[in-house]
Amino acid sequence: MFKQFFVSVSNYSIGNLLISIAGLISFPILTRLLAVEDYGLLALIGTTLTLIVALAKGGLQHATLRFYSEAKAGVKEWSLDNYHATVLYGMGLIGILVTLLWLLFSQLAPISLWNNDQLPFLFGLTSILILIRTLDSVLINIIRAKEYTAIYNVYRVARRYATLGLILIVLFQITRDLSGLFIATIIVEMIALLALAYYLFHKKWPRLTEFSPPLLKMMLLYGIPMLGYELASIVLNVGDQYIIQWHLGASALGIYAAGYNLIDMVFVVLLAGFGQAVLPMYLRIWSEKGEHETQEFISRSFYYYLLVSLPITAGLSAVGPELLPFLASKKYAEASIIIPYVAAGFTINGTFVLLGAGFYIHKQSTYLMLLVALSAVINIVLNFILIPIYGIEGAAIATLLSYFSLSFFTFFVAQKSLKIIIPWSAAFKFSLVSYVMYLLVIQIAGPNSFSTILMQVLSGVIFYAVAILGVDKQARNTARDLLTRFKQ
Repeated sequence: MFKQFFVSVSNYSIGNLLISIAGLISFPILTRLLAVEDYGLLALIGTTLTLIVALAKGGLQHATLRFYSEAKAGVKEWSLDNYHATVLYGMGLIGILVTLLWLLFSQLAPISLWNNDQLPFLFGLTSILILIRTLDSVLINIIRAKEYTAIYNVYRVARRYATLGLILIVLFQITRDLSGLFIATIIVEMIALLALAYYLFHKKWPRLTEFSPPLLKMMLLYGIPMLGYELASIVLNVGDQYIIQWHLGASALGIYAAGYNLIDMVFVVLLAGFGQAVLPMYLRIWSEKGEHETQEFISRSFYYYLLVSLPITAGLSAVGPELLPFLASKKYAEASIIIPYVAAGFTINGTFVLLGAGFYIHKQSTYLMLLVALSAVINIVLNFILIPIYGIEGAAIATLLSYFSLSFFTFFVAQKSLKIIIPWSAAFKFSLVSYVMYLLVIQIAGPNSFSTILMQVLSGVIFYAVAILGVDKQARNTARDLLTRFKQ
């Protein structure tokens, strides 16, 4: 069972790794070519697009996955042709409406709301991406529903690298203005959307006459509750950027975004595959083997998650003050102050998929939405309190506390649906060893930044591995099993 789990995590992580490498390439380039203020605006616009696109999708991307099998099997009154036409034209119509409303609002809202006179123009320019990304979500989820996993991964990776390539051409050869960067993004994403649409529908394009209003109504009823959860998650994750922009301005936001993005890239590469793999696996175990085996699987998964995530948090906290200026330049050095808080918050947030297993198993999406919404409110309130006092460090503290509150509330509420056994003893050992590793790593200094980072990372990995194998029997058994399989 866990062999399949590790394989699934690896498969998801490879796709995430390839996309994150593009981010790792662009990160030091963008932070050096763009002014700190422009980098902050870039982050804010990206966050805004994520929020507005979520509204434009209306939760229908979830329904696209859910209703495909019924349409394909013909067990309902609608056909596969009705399905294709309904999701394409339904989401397209909502996307157009939301795009126009956002364009109108962004141009009529007072400049004082944005605290920057560039934002209305940039919001107007990028509004077309709302419709593009909404339609892109339609096609991607049809691909996922059809289980074309190879096409899905190739498309995502190719689009990401094509966007990166054109952006770099624009920045190095044409202009270093944000408008050029966004125009390059629009061009690539539009071409990618048309190419994917051709791949899916070149044999038969969905006809408007096949659009089914009753099917759209059912899909909206299914998707709208998930929209609330999605919007609350976005606010929880990145709502602090608006408050930083409002209180401190784009330059402070640029510094904060650089530190936040570095942490995000590391966690996407190393841990995002865990969440993507563990959820479908424990849902399958529940349906096939029942409660006891599911609890055992989740508990062991918790063990492995803590085994990896805690040293990553400690290691980033130790290496970050040297790594961030090395990658992004010294003008972002101040952002190192947020790394311990945000990294710890990311680690805590990663437990949500395990602590909330009962919600997923019993389809209690209302609880998911309410708890995430509550934590999002806590995050916004804390940001309004802490940012004026502590600046970007206050935003990072708010992030940590809001993620902690989400996991805390989830643990106690979800226990009623499925009791989760947390390996507290292992958590204590891993935390202690990770802290000692942190104290060791921060003492290491080389002749330059690169050698310092390399020595810190290698020393931390070696120390943690040796120490854990020395104090934890389960880790020794796991290592022995892995070595045996490797030799075979």
